[in-house]
Amino acid sequence: MAQNRQFSPQQFERDKERFIIREAKLSPDEAKKFFQLYKECQEKMRTYFDRNKKLSENKPSSEKEIVKNIQERDRLEIEMKKLQQQYHNKYLKVLPASKVYDALNAEDKFHRHMFRNSAKKANRGGRDKKSTSQGR
Repeated sequence: MAQNRQFSPQQFERDKERFIIREAKLSPDEAKKFFQLYKECQEKMRTYFDRNKKLSENKPSSEKEIVKNIQERDRLEIEMKKLQQQYHNKYLKVLPASKVYDALNAEDKFHRHMFRNSAKKANRGGRDKKSTSQGR
């Protein structure tokens, strides 16, 4: 039972892929073309996320260094948006615009759904402990 609660990045990606395919109604050929580009984009984005995370881990000691940190984080965010835009244009070359639109919305929907579910599980776990200790 404890295994069900452990997060599996591979399972998360498989679930996300299935969800996007279903929501965007991608054919097997369309899914193959889309996810080849999508995974390539995600890999490149990960480097930006890692760099951004590193910048946010330790607050610089001087105001001057803090300004540099903020400006670097802003620069990374802009670069990420440019990268997303490049890949959106690549997606449009392999899929109809309506399916790209649906795939992008499905990705957002999947992340919101997963976040809500994990929050509900966390809240339910806290309430269950509380309610049993209070006799509810």
